[in-house]
Amino acid sequence: MPERRINVCIIGGGPLGIGLAKELNEGSLDYDLYETEADFGGVWNGDGQCGRVYPSLHLISPKFNTQIPDFPMPEDYPDYPNHQQMLAYIRAYAKTFGVL
Repeated sequence: MPERRINVCIIGGGPLGIGLAKELNEGSLDYDLYETEADFGGVWNGDGQCGRVYPSLHLISPKFNTQIPDFPMPEDYPDYPNHQQMLAYIRAYAKTFGVL
């Protein structure tokens, strides 16, 4: 019987879409990731129409609870990173794990 390939469609290049893409990469599964904006970040992308940030926005949970276990936030980030730092972190994650 021929091997059956699975192709997954991911909608959205926010933290969850990027995280799912990383896991699929690690499992050698094919996927297409669709993002309506010009760059990743989801609601953290203040330059996009879907962005939901404002100048004084910071995380409401500390970075040690928010960071991804295999990709810690930079040590120089404060305990409660601002929205620009969160966006940079999300994009660095995507780049590091080959999702871009």
